[in-house]
Amino acid sequence: FYELNHHQALNASIKTFESQKNEFAHIIAYILKEKQTLKPKTQQNNQGIARDIMSFLELKNIRALKDFQRQHSTEFVIYLQAKSNASVTIKRKARFFKNLFTYAIELDLLDKNPFFMPKLTQSEQELENEECKPFDLNQMQALIKESSGELKSYLTIAFFTGLRTGELLGLKRDDLDLGEKKAHIKRTLLNDDKTTNSPKTRSSYRTIDLLPIVIKELQSIASKENLNTKGFLFQSSRKKLRSEFYALQERLGIEPRRRLYDTRHSFASVMLSQGEEPMWISRVMLGHSTLTQTFQTYAKYLPKNVSERATFLNGMEF
Repeated sequence: FYELNHHQALNASIKTFESQKNEFAHIIAYILKEKQTLKPKTQQNNQGIARDIMSFLELKNIRALKDFQRQHSTEFVIYLQAKSNASVTIKRKARFFKNLFTYAIELDLLDKNPFFMPKLTQSEQELENEECKPFDLNQMQALIKESSGELKSYLTIAFFTGLRTGELLGLKRDDLDLGEKKAHIKRTLLNDDKTTNSPKTRSSYRTIDLLPIVIKELQSIASKENLNTKGFLFQSSRKKLRSEFYALQERLGIEPRRRLYDTRHSFASVMLSQGEEPMWISRVMLGHSTLTQTFQTYAKYLPKNVSERATFLNGMEF
């Protein structure tokens, strides 16, 4: 019964694609038919990928194979990122898309494959889920002291706000309220062409506190007149900052090498280890929805040097 229903659903999907009356629709329909011997779950996943591809092509008004250009590959990845697809999912869908053209070449419909896979950085969710490798406070101080230009500004703000890389690079002058010592987190920068997206979760929309060291750095940046037309505080690309950051760590002999994203982990671990209020660190600064989320990652950095607990009970009689 299940197999019969699944087969009917597959046929309905194929008919939907064929009814579009364009080359891509027919290629996709043929490939789906060829994959009918795969497990039902895999077939369902393939149909979902096909729907994403068809939605993208419809959005771009691309119907003929010859109308697909190299730059559309990047646009497809950005389209998937905007839908919050993880990097591993994007790669799987891109491979499926690329195989469409391989199939078309085998049918002599094309001479070469126009699809290329843009290099993907991990999503911030994937980075956050990785084991953190924070810097200690002395390393943070050394990195800031020995850096210069926009990297120095980036590290100063990142180390003492806990902002995600995309959130920090997405900051604009209008997001700052230096008088109130606040910054409003409204967006995240997806890539170096200044494409933005909304923050990754509802709790990521937040207003953070600005420490004096951060305010001083932001005042210096915001006073500059050479901000680009979109108003972003940082002009350097993520790639340039990353390259300079790696070179700085090598020069200082810091191992293992950390990522730009580890500045966020460093903020959390240092603040917790210094006894700052966990709720402030979690909800206000990191944008976590619960303290549990924070403690799952950073509990080991909570102070453990208390030799005696509940001292307020000393001397009391019951």
